Amino acid sequence: MAAARRRQGLSREETARRAHMAPEYLAYLEEHPSDPSLATLLRLADALGTRLVEPGAVTRICHQGRGTPSCTPA
Repeated sequence: MAAARRRQGLSREETARRAHMAPEYLAYLEEHPSDPSLATLLRLADALGTRLVEPGAVTRICHQGRGTPSCTPA
């Protein structure tokens, strides 16, 4: 998530505002192994202009740009 946020040039505070969550919670999600709810992941994906894909059992956040999407583990 942090890599996707940085690629967008967004601060934690702005990303958290867009995702309707506390900046401290976003910091926790970025810094610790966690298992956020699907609703949280969807809000973050929307805030970052990305989408979620689930190949197998691994959820990833994929940047939707031109060409092949770049994905990072959620």
